[in-house]
Amino acid sequence: LIGILIIQISISDINKIMTSNHHWQAAGNGQSGESYIVGNDMMMRSELRSHHEDAESFLGDLAKTGVSAIKIGAIRAHQDVIGRVRIDNDAVKQALNGKTGILEFNDYLGTSVIGAYQPIKIPGQTWVLISEIDTQEAFASVYDFEASSKNYITMIATVLALLALFIGGWFSRRLMQPMQHVTMQLQKLSQGKVGHDKVVYSGDDEISELIEASSILDMSMQHAIAQSQRIAKGDFSQDINVKSESDELGLALQQMNKTLRELSNIAAAIATGDYRHDVAIKGEQDQLGRSIAHMTQALRTSTEEASQRDWLKSNLADMSRSIQGQTDMHAFAATLMNLLPAILNANHATFFVWQHDSHVLLLKGHFACAVGTIAEQLHLGEGLTGQCARDKSLMIIDNVPKDYLNIQSSMGSTTPRSLIEIPLLADGDIAGV
Repeated sequence: LIGILIIQISISDINKIMTSNHHWQAAGNGQSGESYIVGNDMMMRSELRSHHEDAESFLGDLAKTGVSAIKIGAIRAHQDVIGRVRIDNDAVKQALNGKTGILEFNDYLGTSVIGAYQPIKIPGQTWVLISEIDTQEAFASVYDFEASSKNYITMIATVLALLALFIGGWFSRRLMQPMQHVTMQLQKLSQGKVGHDKVVYSGDDEISELIEASSILDMSMQHAIAQSQRIAKGDFSQDINVKSESDELGLALQQMNKTLRELSNIAAAIATGDYRHDVAIKGEQDQLGRSIAHMTQALRTSTEEASQRDWLKSNLADMSRSIQGQTDMHAFAATLMNLLPAILNANHATFFVWQHDSHVLLLKGHFACAVGTIAEQLHLGEGLTGQCARDKSLMIIDNVPKDYLNIQSSMGSTTPRSLIEIPLLADGDIAGV
């Protein structure tokens, strides 16, 4: 065993990634959105937004959920929630069971949120990535739409009621009943009630047109509500048909459905581990789009880093198995020269061992080197290899000069693009290059 490679990830680095360096709103998370990591013991592994922004308010709300005073005191004393706050909700449980998805649940303070969850596989254990936003904030646009629709319908009902009073006289006997029906219909529409019986009127005048318009309005509202209900349930599969280029309500629903469909497709791709899709940000107020874009980028980076760690771990294990038990230096060098070029996709390699008695670097092995082109021994500071041994530090050189070295085969020759000199250290002393 030459040594053990230990990789330590700083908690502060994890917090910078998960909190966008404490710039949640600038990163598109709105007033309440955040992302955090939970361990397989359901304890926090990263910072919480509410604790960072208002610690005392956070601790007060946490106490209301039943957390003991001792735990509250520990969080206040250490000014840190990591390893001290337990997150036990449906999203965490689903992710720990290996599932990925989006659902509505109560967060660590009992607040209703919409969140996406994803398991993070780490050798030996499973963590959970949660990205959430308060339900009230997530559906604010829908609530605003309902309020504005009711105000619009109430205004129309009021205008028609005044019109009915103005007509008066003998017209009132003939027109009172249908107008009363129309008024009642519009008043019910202003209260959000749709699906009324059609008003019967035999005339062919402005009143009949008004009755027809109210019926069309009723059907349009039914259609808009049905479409909104489908969207609220997460069904974005059907296209929204607009009445005309001036149909602002239809156009708004169409754009909202299209945007949510795109985000749903991207979320589905993320759930399968496909993070290649880019989220198109619709504007400065597109908080959901920014949140999913940030989550996609974070998952993409995390996956790439995990892949690199897996590659390093696998190759180190293969090398360890291959050289385990070897005591002969020449056999060790031959095995090393067979493994390293294949792992690093190298076309040329040498292995020098430091001789403590003669104080020189002695060539013990090489790969694809022409006879007579390599020095058999080097002193400290002699050439790049000797300098690497003296400095005891990694050297990476790109754009190697064309006349530095030729890599030859039976078909021809070429020059290398890069050169890597790796010092081998034992207890801080040079052992080889």
